[in-house]
Amino acid sequence: MKYAVLAIVMVCIAGMCHMMFIMFDYGFFDTESGGLHKLQETLNNSLNDQYRNSTYNTTIMLKNGFGWGRVICIGLAPVLFAVEAFNRSKIEG
Repeated sequence: MKYAVLAIVMVCIAGMCHMMFIMFDYGFFDTESGGLHKLQETLNNSLNDQYRNSTYNTTIMLKNGFGWGRVICIGLAPVLFAVEAFNRSKIEG
């Protein structure tokens, strides 16, 4: 029974991390109203070619890092489940 409850908590944690990713992804990278997209448009109008390329590369790096952050956050749910399952068995047994 305790593992069923822990599995439900794991699914809730993964869902919460996924919803947080969607909110931040929409806020930063949405093509119409995202913060970084609007910033890139403004920078393209005001920077020379060297800085424009540098900011473009930085934006790509941030998008890739954000995707890895999503994988890590969702991957933490099974890890937390396993830690709690092993921890409980040592305390109760």
